[in-house]
Amino acid sequence: MKGKVKTPFKELAKRWLKIQKPNLKPSSHLRKETSINALNKYFGNQNVRSITRRHCENWAVKRAPERSASTFNNEKETLNSLLEYAISEGIIIDNPARFLKRRKIGRKELIIPSKNQFQDMLKKLRSMDIRYHHVAILTGLLGMSGMRIGEANGFKWRDVDYERGHLLVTGG
Repeated sequence: MKGKVKTPFKELAKRWLKIQKPNLKPSSHLRKETSINALNKYFGNQNVRSITRRHCENWAVKRAPERSASTFNNEKETLNSLLEYAISEGIIIDNPARFLKRRKIGRKELIIPSKNQFQDMLKKLRSMDIRYHHVAILTGLLGMSGMRIGEANGFKWRDVDYERGHLLVTGG
């Protein structure tokens, strides 16, 4: 790879993602793949050596209003990592994306029901037809344990420590 004059961005991205895969959870790999697909729409056929700071800035100006701050930041970090990889492979000597700024992620207002409201909601779910009983169980587990949905989906009976009254949350 070193010294290769023409390396299309999408080819470099494909190789980089293949190298990253063993170190990533499946969900993280999918997120990187999604970011690369979005970046390929802008940089795909472009020779990595020809990508300049201006190209990166133009991408950011065009892309930032189209996507949430989180999605934009993921794509920016992926672009930055890809170009750092290009440096390590001897394709480029400087990273033109290193100047890009992360977007600030705004805080969403959380509306949390009171304990009584939550209990009423569970009671209502249990009173509905049988399909809602599973929803009530999952909602109760999430609400009372503080688990996220991925953690609850990975939850097993062996994760319950009855003696100490604890749940082991493994991350799903």
